[in-house]
Amino acid sequence: MIDEKLFYRYYTEWDYCDILFIESVKVSLAEFQSIKETPCGYWIREICSISGYPYRKKRWISKTSVKRYAYPTKQQAWESYKIRARRRVDYLERDLKRAKAAAYLSMDETKGLSGESINVNAQFRLTA
Repeated sequence: MIDEKLFYRYYTEWDYCDILFIESVKVSLAEFQSIKETPCGYWIREICSISGYPYRKKRWISKTSVKRYAYPTKQQAWESYKIRARRRVDYLERDLKRAKAAAYLSMDETKGLSGESINVNAQFRLTA
């Protein structure tokens, strides 16, 4: 049996209360236990935060890769989380710009149906 190493991954949790219309966000930490070591990496399983037992699903992570699913230190996991959170914002802002441009085109049938394209980075006034 190998020495069981722990790995970490931070993730975002969303919660919404229908009754009070309150939406909340929090950052949580998942712990993973190594179950097998190979020359190139580890097989890991997430540890249930309530029971302390590992889940069935296992993942493989590389020893040498810069980008991993889980990291050997909490600090590395936190740095990875910050990068993932920033990228998510960038993707969503890009998608929002595209959606606004499409909505703007849909307001004028002559532009929308003619196949005209517009600059996605332009500012749009979306009024009905």
